[in-house]
Amino acid sequence: SPTFRYTKNSKYLTNEHRQFYEENGYIIFRSLVSHESLDEYRQHFIDICNGKTDSGNLVVMKDLSLMKTDVKGEFLINKVRFMRCESNSDCAIEFIDPRL
Repeated sequence: SPTFRYTKNSKYLTNEHRQFYEENGYIIFRSLVSHESLDEYRQHFIDICNGKTDSGNLVVMKDLSLMKTDVKGEFLINKVRFMRCESNSDCAIEFIDPRL
């Protein structure tokens, strides 16, 4: 049996998944999210980028190399993140939950 450093035995991960993660640092789960949901998430991102939806507590990060160009909207924004702080000194940054 192979030895894995970064994953634990799980009913959700095959040994192939775990080996891929050991070698590459990520796992691809094809078809985990429906195409319809991906379209909704993409549109929500675009609406945030274009100011059609309030970003609320989200951190909208712009590509600094494009700031002095005519690029706007989703072409200028490269990340939208949600910041959650467990205490005043310990903050965890997570990628946005697309289902805002």
